[in-house]
Amino acid sequence: MCAEEYKLEIFLPESHLKPVQAALQKAGAGRIGNYEGCMSCSPVTGCWRPLEGAQPHTGRVGEMCCAPEWKLETVCRADRLEETLAAVRAVHPYEEPVIYVLPLCRPVTGKAVEVVAALLWQGDRFLICQRPAHKARGLLWEFVGGKVEPGETKEQALARECREELAVTVAVDDIFMEVTHAYPDLTVHLTLFHAKILQGELQKLEHNDLRWITVEEIDQYPFCPADEVILEKLRRTHGAETAR
Repeated sequence: MCAEEYKLEIFLPESHLKPVQAALQKAGAGRIGNYEGCMSCSPVTGCWRPLEGAQPHTGRVGEMCCAPEWKLETVCRADRLEETLAAVRAVHPYEEPVIYVLPLCRPVTGKAVEVVAALLWQGDRFLICQRPAHKARGLLWEFVGGKVEPGETKEQALARECREELAVTVAVDDIFMEVTHAYPDLTVHLTLFHAKILQGELQKLEHNDLRWITVEEIDQYPFCPADEVILEKLRRTHGAETAR
């Protein structure tokens, strides 16, 4: 199963420790709860032998080289992984930077992650979004939304997620349903709000695909398990709900 978060291990000379740290923080890596810039650094010894055609930062072609290095460790969200790796490579001095990307699986705890989502209608059709392949529950369908960040209300979080994921401004209305679901990697408390698009044209800024579907078409799409109870309620009540 794809992870939602990754551990990065980056090997580099001490001279470039601060530039790489700055690049990581600017890219959004190192965020843990209410803290940012979370990283650890430890001295190591690296060994390598540059082959013909290489342009080594340290050492000579054809000769084994061992030199002091630093191992920089941090965490990165899956949706920022490619951006973060590109930022590191842009300031890393090595021709072939050694970067280990390790998927993380956090244990499920009693505290659920607060998640919000939007039930957006267009006539008798509602909007669904297909998750990116590299994320947990990749290519499954869901309602647009995401995690509530510290200091946000649920309504503020949903408005932000719609801007970030769809490039639209929404008006958040009342709650359609709340669901708690335990996945193998986390437990979520999902609040689905009625919402309306006020401004903007839908764009696929994060999702693999977007679709407007009728309730009768639900069974044609594989949804995230947390949404199944919501979909069942939609099947029962869609006549009244689509008239809103």
